[in-house]
Amino acid sequence: MESETAAQRVFREDVLLFINGCFAATGQRSFYHEATTQRLGIEFVHEYMLHGYRRVYALTLAAGINHFNTALIIRHLLALPKIGERHPEENALITSALRRLPPQRVYRLFRELRRLRVNNRRTRAVIRSYVEERGQWEFDAMKYRRGLASAARHTHFELPAELGNFLFLGKKQPRYERPLLEAWRAAHYAQEAMYRLPFTVAEGFAARHGVARDVFLKRIAQQMTRAERERTTRSATAAGVDLRADASRMPLWRLASYVLSLPMDEREARGDELDAAFVASAARVAGTKRSERVALILDDSYSAAGTRELRQRPLAVALGAHYLIHEAFSDARSHWLHGPADDRRPFFVRPVGTTCIADVLLRALEDEPELVFIVSDGWENDPPGATDAILQLYQRFGRRCVFVHGNPVFDGTTYEPRRLARGMATVGIRQPEDLLTCLSFARFALGKITADELESELETRASRDLR
Repeated sequence: MESETAAQRVFREDVLLFINGCFAATGQRSFYHEATTQRLGIEFVHEYMLHGYRRVYALTLAAGINHFNTALIIRHLLALPKIGERHPEENALITSALRRLPPQRVYRLFRELRRLRVNNRRTRAVIRSYVEERGQWEFDAMKYRRGLASAARHTHFELPAELGNFLFLGKKQPRYERPLLEAWRAAHYAQEAMYRLPFTVAEGFAARHGVARDVFLKRIAQQMTRAERERTTRSATAAGVDLRADASRMPLWRLASYVLSLPMDEREARGDELDAAFVASAARVAGTKRSERVALILDDSYSAAGTRELRQRPLAVALGAHYLIHEAFSDARSHWLHGPADDRRPFFVRPVGTTCIADVLLRALEDEPELVFIVSDGWENDPPGATDAILQLYQRFGRRCVFVHGNPVFDGTTYEPRRLARGMATVGIRQPEDLLTCLSFARFALGKITADELESELETRASRDLR
């Protein structure tokens, strides 16, 4: 790293700060900060990167960042085009990123562009291209009606037959030829018609007609997607309907959140099933096992409970990380701050107590690991700063070990995830599936790779994404 100039070092640090923020920031309230603080912080970093490193800013779309920041990057790139220049690379990255976003977030982005009066030629082309490529006109008109109507008004693209009448006349149209649209019109007057609609649309009609929850769920079950079944499991059980989600097919992040929402007695009764589901889900992400000796320190202190908007999200990241690390590395040990011992199933964990990382770190270092990975929000308070002191002493005696801190919470006051210690790479992590990607970015944070290599890595990821 001696050949790196001051300008290159600043570039590398700026890019890493931005990428970490894009993994962790959600624009929502966290345990220690209000939503406004987080939004202002991440907006500032986006503006700084857009004006200072525009190409790298666009390339970050392919770095695996979360949906919130993906939409924010697209909005900024479309709102501030470079006058007189073509953007083939940017356009390709934007198109690819839009395909990965959930439709509801894309249509929310389109409404935001309309509110901001962003209506340049490129924006209109991007919106038209997305809607036409999806090709799910009836479904989108039904489920994302406001978003599709806003996009049509904003870009003036031609809608297929009947769609325009549906979006702008609604039930005033006497009849529709398209079956799904006609079912929606009829559902205003007849209960039977609503069972031909998508679940989230039919749910509103069920409330309107006063249909009992258990009756509605039994009849609409065949229309529900897997994700809708997962979200509705608890309310369905309360209504006496068995819509138990298939845990074996869930992604790791969704599975961890789902299991933590279950009461302890159900976790106990389904222990073998849930453990097997976690192992299978982690194995799908892990790939080939690595040979490093790893110590994993997992924060289950009270702040891991998250907030009302992000209930138990930090704890879900820690739980998923436990299974992923054990599937990704042949020699791994987990250490919870307060939770179950290594030989117990970790999904009985619950958020409680102080953040006493130092005590657990000392126990973990007794095994002389090659990699220590800590999943925590970084608010060490028992005692404050102890992890930093241990790390400085450990490194002073020449012990060789890589320390990485994965933080699932963005700190809007420092514009990055809160750090635990000097000499420890801190990377943002949105969900357990990001863990291996975060470990690769940790090399940049530790200064083991130059600014040129960092930019080359982003270019490689973008090329792979576009292919």
